Amino acid sequence: MLPALRADILLGKRYAYYEDEPLNCAITALAGKEDSVFTDDQVKAWKKHTSGDFRFIRVNGSHLFCRDNKEDLLEILTDELMEYANV
Repeated sequence: MLPALRADILLGKRYAYYEDEPLNCAITALAGKEDSVFTDDQVKAWKKHTSGDFRFIRVNGSHLFCRDNKEDLLEILTDELMEYANV
């Protein structure tokens, strides 16, 4: 996991945000219920980046909920992808 974390940190240091048109696709934002890094409102702010559907889902776990709760996360992602594939 350490190489992925290093790559994320490097990406974060190099990233420069710029305003652009919202994406024309759905966005599903997930947040860990015990996240001490980002608030629900910060994660919900992704809504401004889409003109399509937006969903906010809280999952069990911390900021690294994808590590803490793999099974539930995979189920949520599968459900989301299946729903959008049937649209």
